[in-house]
Amino acid sequence: MSKIAFFIPTLEYGGAEKITVSLANSMLQSDYQVEFVLARKCGDWLKYLDTQITVVDLSAARTLYSIFPLINYLKINKPDILFSTLEFPNILAIISKRLSGFTGKQIIKATCMVGHRIFYKNQFEWLLMRSIIPFVYPNTDAAVAISNGVAQSLAHFGVNESKITVIYNPIQRKKILDLADQEVDHPWFVEANEYPVIISVGSLTKVKDHKTLIRAFKHVREHMKCRLVIFGEGYLRNDLSKLIDELNLTEDVHLAGFVKNPYAFMKKASVFVLSSITEGFSNVLLEAMVCGCPIISTDCPSGPAEILNNGRYGELVPVNDPLKMGSAIINILERRHSKKVDERWLDQFEYDHIIEQYKNVIEKTICQKY
Repeated sequence: MSKIAFFIPTLEYGGAEKITVSLANSMLQSDYQVEFVLARKCGDWLKYLDTQITVVDLSAARTLYSIFPLINYLKINKPDILFSTLEFPNILAIISKRLSGFTGKQIIKATCMVGHRIFYKNQFEWLLMRSIIPFVYPNTDAAVAISNGVAQSLAHFGVNESKITVIYNPIQRKKILDLADQEVDHPWFVEANEYPVIISVGSLTKVKDHKTLIRAFKHVREHMKCRLVIFGEGYLRNDLSKLIDELNLTEDVHLAGFVKNPYAFMKKASVFVLSSITEGFSNVLLEAMVCGCPIISTDCPSGPAEILNNGRYGELVPVNDPLKMGSAIINILERRHSKKVDERWLDQFEYDHIIEQYKNVIEKTICQKY
């Protein structure tokens, strides 16, 4: 029985964490021995992890400090595969493999454009990571990229293309549609037939660029009566609230916070907008498509164009362009454009199909000659 160790900092709410838990559970059901190695044992996704999976707590105050406990773990436990996710953990995993003398195989998963400036807190951190990655990433045995754009960025930083497999993030259409049928507790959606509601779902962070969306909504609001609801939390909440006040939009824009079931809102909304500067993939676009909600997205690197089939199943607009985004919203609200999604297009993103691709990569990597 092959042993797989999944390494990730925590299991706090997040797309990468959610998918890693799902993959671990599926690998356990496929008769693999599975262990979860966490820098810190915390996070809401812990409760979704199969109870038969061993959780190893490295008890590190910061992810960086987990490197020496991870080295010790690899020396003692010797898994067949070390599977890491997210950029910094990937670097730590590759270095730990080298320093520990670990003879098993290693897979890294890239969930965003590698070395992209927007993901770092400051210029120094960005320059440091860009200088480290080209020396570290090429040493992995295999790499999973969540879009073709992410795969290209891996290759740019020296990972051999033969090692890279593109595996999209999965969706479970039946589960999404069941949740979409639930009632919502928000007065604007009850009145949606009178005033159309625009929605967005994503963390209130710089990369999601909700400021452009709010400015685009100002343009739309000057043209017609409508409302905007943004679901998500993040460090830019106060800044976004100030912008809403400055643009005199307080009556028509609601920062609604985190919601467990966004699908019910997607089904009732008039249009879904993704305003990101960059994305690795963007599951919310797929989820909105499943719910039948018309979509507008920035044509940012790298996922949206791939998901929307280069604009066939949703409008693509330039990054950081509120006027063009606003015009696209008006066109949809005035029923000028209707892009119905072909269900066959969504088949490639279905959960069982995606998990099977992961299993193939893991099996192929295990079978590589040492």
